[in-house]
Amino acid sequence: METLIELDISRIVQGLVPENYFASVAEKGENAGKETWNNAKSEVEKNILIEDIEFLRHYFYSFGAWEKPELEEMTEIELNAILLQMISLEIRELPLNDDGEIDFDKYKQGIEEGCYSGMIFEHKGKIYILLDAGASGYDED
Repeated sequence: METLIELDISRIVQGLVPENYFASVAEKGENAGKETWNNAKSEVEKNILIEDIEFLRHYFYSFGAWEKPELEEMTEIELNAILLQMISLEIRELPLNDDGEIDFDKYKQGIEEGCYSGMIFEHKGKIYILLDAGASGYDED
C-alpha cells in the first residue's frame, strides 16, 4: 500500500461547487449534513477519487474520528465521499484573488502563519492535495 498520495484535484477545484459537499446548517439549513453527504456519495459513484480503500482506511484512521471496525465496514463509495467532503473543506478555505481564482501567494503566506493545512499545491498548471497515511497507527491496533 502506498502511504503518500498526491491526488490531482484540478477537476474538483475547477468543476465542482465545494459547498455542495461540505456546508454548515447556517448555509444549507437543518438537513445540511444529510444533503452534503448524499451529494458526495452521488458524485463519487460517478468519479471515484482513490480506489485503494486500504489507503483511505489508514488515512482516515489517523484523524481519530473513526475506530478501525467502523472504517472496515465502510464501502469504497463511503470512504471516497468522506474524502470529497474533506477536499471540499480544504478548497473552501483557499484564499481567492479578485478574479475568483486561488491566490497561491496568499495561501503560502497563510501556511507559514498557521492559517492553512498546506495540503494543497499547484504544479505545472494542475492542483493537487497531498494525503499522508504513513503514520496512522492503523496496523498497530
